[in-house]
Amino acid sequence: MGLLALIASFYILWQIRQALLLLFAAIVLATALNRLARYLQKFRLKRSIAVLLSVSFLVLIFVCLFLIIVPPFAQQFQQLTQQAPQGIARLNEWIDRLETRFRDKSVSSYQISILTILSNNCDPYSTNSSAVQELLSATL
Repeated sequence: MGLLALIASFYILWQIRQALLLLFAAIVLATALNRLARYLQKFRLKRSIAVLLSVSFLVLIFVCLFLIIVPPFAQQFQQLTQQAPQGIARLNEWIDRLETRFRDKSVSSYQISILTILSNNCDPYSTNSSAVQELLSATL
């Protein structure tokens, strides 16, 4: 009975893990802001002004992090969108060269295209291995 209660407790905790994580983060943030406010109160500031300065400092940190992270990310994402078609074109060229290479060796079992097999409504990340089996049977 105790084991069942332990398993049920772990299951419930697993289901509410996101809320617990948010609660933990809120407690850590509140503790840090409270310590900063208490430190500022040592300089004879009122509690309300110390809390306001603490929160302003936190917002300043978030704004600085945003300004440091977002512009390079946007620039790199723009480069990715510009270079992705070139990468796809290079991949298609590589596949064409492979098909030509195997066709020139007159190996008929290799003439089946990998892209044709995978594009037949097969998800390469699924547990359904029919595309892999088809590919292996075509290459053997």
